[in-house]
Amino acid sequence: QAAPNDPEIRLLGARIALSRLDFATALRLTEGMQTTEASSIRGRSHWYAGDIEQAADDLEAMLQDPTVKDPWARDVSGLARRGQGRHPFAMEGGLITSVDMPHAGPALVVPCELEGESILALVATAVGEVVVDSATRHEPAWVNLRFGDRVEVKDVPALTQDLSGISRQLGAPIKALLGVNLLRHIHVTFDRRGDQFVVRKADPAPPPDASRVPLWYVRGGGMLVRAGVGTTDDSFTAL
Repeated sequence: QAAPNDPEIRLLGARIALSRLDFATALRLTEGMQTTEASSIRGRSHWYAGDIEQAADDLEAMLQDPTVKDPWARDVSGLARRGQGRHPFAMEGGLITSVDMPHAGPALVVPCELEGESILALVATAVGEVVVDSATRHEPAWVNLRFGDRVEVKDVPALTQDLSGISRQLGAPIKALLGVNLLRHIHVTFDRRGDQFVVRKADPAPPPDASRVPLWYVRGGGMLVRAGVGTTDDSFTAL
């Protein structure tokens, strides 16, 4: 309020807004700014808001800076250009479905279908997008996922990565990571006691007895929560 036109303050406010998924504010604060960081914030805001064509424009503008090394932006801008006419995360089928999760210690492993193939996927709140194993798909693509026998999610943007190390660590063939962008769109809840992964078309009602924990998102992607450790009042931010 004291310096509404200061570019550094506007960029800081836009970064904070993006971390809170307040895309409209992030776009308003960076309007008219032609810097690389402003293009990055606008591109991510448009992408996570579902405006994929505008996201491609801003991410490509950012990548024109030769000092920028951003593999996510490179892959997503290509997906966005190839995604014209698509409706990301369109859900078909029932209103709700639950999937039984196998025991995997602290990991959340979810049986699902990727393009009609039965696979095991790992819930990964540290990443923004769905990631598929590069051994089966060599470049980013738009894919379809099915959970249970009732809900199919179409036009899911997916990046690629070698997941063999994760598979060895868990002792199971993990073929995909389910990132935060997907989890938000399919309104997921986890029942750890019942080992169920629940997908819904709409947000569920909050439990009657529960603690509400504020969430933030790294540049709109990976999920962060604040938690206390030890006996002091100090706290830290953890994934």
